[in-house]
This record gives sequence, C-alpha cells and structure tokens, in this order.
Amino acid sequence: MLQILKRLLFVIIAVEQNPVSQQSVFPNRKMSSVPGGVAAAAAAGARSKASFLFPEGALRDGSGTVVPSSSLRGKSVGLYFSDSMCPMCTAFDPVMRKFREDNQGKVELVFVSSDRNEAMFEAHSQQLPGFLAVRYEDPLRESLKERYRVWCGWESSKFGRDRRSGVPGIVVVREDGEEIRFLATEHERAAALAQWAFEDPAFLFGPPMQANLNAQAGLSSSEQGEASQADKPDKGTEL
Repeated sequence: MLQILKRLLFVIIAVEQNPVSQQSVFPNRKMSSVPGGVAAAAAAGARSKASFLFPEGALRDGSGTVVPSSSLRGKSVGLYFSDSMCPMCTAFDPVMRKFREDNQGKVELVFVSSDRNEAMFEAHSQQLPGFLAVRYEDPLRESLKERYRVWCGWESSKFGRDRRSGVPGIVVVREDGEEIRFLATEHERAAALAQWAFEDPAFLFGPPMQANLNAQAGLSSSEQGEASQADKPDKGTEL
C-alpha cells in the first residue's frame, strides 16, 4: 500500500512540473503559452489604448505636425469649441491664449473647430498658438460636438437643435473622455474659467460627477476631502 502511494505521489509531481504531461493527463484543461505577467501587461495596455479619448494621429499642433495623445497625460484637458466667424469667439480667443500661457504645463487646450472649411480652420489655428487641435478632416471633430452637445448655430442643420451650448464653449475631460466640467463661456465669458479647478486631482483622476458637484458647490480642496470622507460608510456599520 505504501509503495502504491509513493508511486502515485511521484506521478502527480511529474505532471505538475511538465506542461506537456498536464495537457495529456488533463485534456480539458486549457494551457497558456504566454506568461501570466506578460498577458496581464498586454491586457492592461489594450485597455489603456481603448480608453483614451484621442486615437493616435487625431491631434496636431499649430504647424500641422501630428502630436501623440500621450502628451496630454498628467494635464487637465479642456476641449475648446470655437468658430472664426463667431464674433464672441474671436473676442474670446485672446482670453484663452492668456489663460493657457498663465497655466502652461498644468492645462492643455484642444481646439475643436466649427470653421466652415479647412482654410478657415488653418487661419483660426494660427490665432491659437500653443493649442493642440483635432485635425479638420478627422471624423472625431464632429463626434466630439455630438458627444458633448456643443456646436455653432450654423451647424444645427447637421446636428439638430438639441445642444446645450453654442460657441465658444469648453468641456474639461479626463483622458478617457469622461466629462469633468462644462464651462459655459458662451454666456459667462471669462468668469466661467474660475470653475476650472485644474489643480484639484478630481479634475484629472477623480469621479467626474463628484468633480462637477464640488465645482458647483464651490468647495475648497480641504472641504472636498471632508465631503469625500463623509460619503464613506463607517467601518463598524459595514455588512
């Protein structure tokens, strides 16, 4: 009996150490030829790429050079919807240039054009030095307008009238496209920029809804932390 047990133990150890033996002994077990760590890293990379708002090749700088989407990481990103034929936009463009200069390295503005044609887009881009822009011919330019419901009046024949704002308008987003805060610059002008708390981690990584509520309530950073703690259940009451 003891000899039988020893022989059985030997077989089990040999099978566990040899993947080929495992497949022959356990034909229904699915074997992976990719190490677990490599597979996990590949899956994480795929999720990261899929979750980014701007696919590679969609962004360009003022000179027309394609800019990698990764350049936005670590910055608070605002989509700037504007049209060079809109008097309010041309008056507001200098305000946005100054805002970007004053907060360089902390915020990034991405110009989403409502210009009538590519030539007008190029001329408008020259009035926004340092801004990134969605390429005029990229379908993403129009899908962003539909997603965040911000477009110029002349575009209503294309997108309809169910918009929440005309131009100029700003939508602060996370890198995955989740909206953090809408800035109603069409009506509030420069005063709306005070609601862009770009140094608040919630405007980069936090839940978008909470960031919106904090901004609307005008909570300070310390008050936001207290509010967050208050929302957590007491450990003694957890089920």
